[in-house]
Amino acid sequence: MTSQQNNEILQCHTAKFKHAEAMYFLDEMRTDKIWHGHEDIFDFFLNSFVVSANSIIDYVHSDFVLHTVRPFIDWQEWNNATREKDGLKDFINKHPKKIALQRFRKQHNKEFTLLMKNPIANYFRIRRNEIVHNRWNGTKFASFTEYADERGRVVNERHLENDIAYQMYRTKNIPISTLYFSNIIQESDRASTLERLASEPMLDICKEYLEILFKFIRIFEGNNYFK
Repeated sequence: MTSQQNNEILQCHTAKFKHAEAMYFLDEMRTDKIWHGHEDIFDFFLNSFVVSANSIIDYVHSDFVLHTVRPFIDWQEWNNATREKDGLKDFINKHPKKIALQRFRKQHNKEFTLLMKNPIANYFRIRRNEIVHNRWNGTKFASFTEYADERGRVVNERHLENDIAYQMYRTKNIPISTLYFSNIIQESDRASTLERLASEPMLDICKEYLEILFKFIRIFEGNNYFK
């Protein structure tokens, strides 16, 4: 393999860095490190996790468009093109590597659509602003349960959505707000996912989301769109 061919292979360095960053914040949220009475600290790491994790999807895109394509594409020029009608299409058509850009973006759009059909990924993507921009208070975006484990230690268990929301849906058949998910998620999947979010430990759900995102990275890692 020539040096040029090697440089054309997509290496998702930034996306993988963000994945590692999110893993770090997830580890810092472990309940054996942050106990009851330190919700602010837990909130700091939760917010950081959500921001880092959700940025992975965008950085897969940036790792190709801004870091792999030659000649280099200026971020500001690309960003300006996205703000104009057909601006991005015209920008790509004028670039010497337009075929590679079209191939990559076609796959990225396809895989992103498939990713959003996963209820957990959809939830984190749609609800990211509510999770990040509101303080964790134990009632609105996470329930808080204390229980004694087999050693008699008090364990704090947090959930992303409290059980009241699911109880309202189950007992009164009130439709779940679309704020939880986009319309691509079916009603039955919304209900089952909300039940999981209200009953399974938050850290387990966050870990599952990171595993989903790692698979997303692997789809693009090592591909050559210039052939």
